[in-house]
Amino acid sequence: MFGKVALEEHFALPETLGALDGFAPADAVAFMRERLLDLGDGRLRAVEEGGIETMVLSLNSPAVQAVPDPRLARELAERVNDRLAEAVARNPGRFQGFAALPMQDPDAAARELERAITELGFVGALVNGYSTIDQEAAD
Repeated sequence: MFGKVALEEHFALPETLGALDGFAPADAVAFMRERLLDLGDGRLRAVEEGGIETMVLSLNSPAVQAVPDPRLARELAERVNDRLAEAVARNPGRFQGFAALPMQDPDAAARELERAITELGFVGALVNGYSTIDQEAAD
């Protein structure tokens, strides 16, 4: 094929897009939303046009790390990873996945990383620079 690998190519689910509001002018945000939500034909066209053999997809930021409740962060990470696994399964020759991890709960993050690698077939994880935690919810 082309031999190029693109790393940290972001995608989003509708519930992880809130951080874009106010980030840029409305028309730019609309363009970013459309591109981030696309795990199908549009993204495949971009792969082809860019001469990319494999695109390693990872969740937009902030997303899981911005969820203060550890239980909700775990649920979101699992949902995101399941959705990404579906996209990778539809295009395994072109897409690979980096797992999103609920770092608010280190034990759950380790379990989710293991599930993502062994069950979902991901090639790793992307851990962003911070995690918000609600200490009362964590106790």
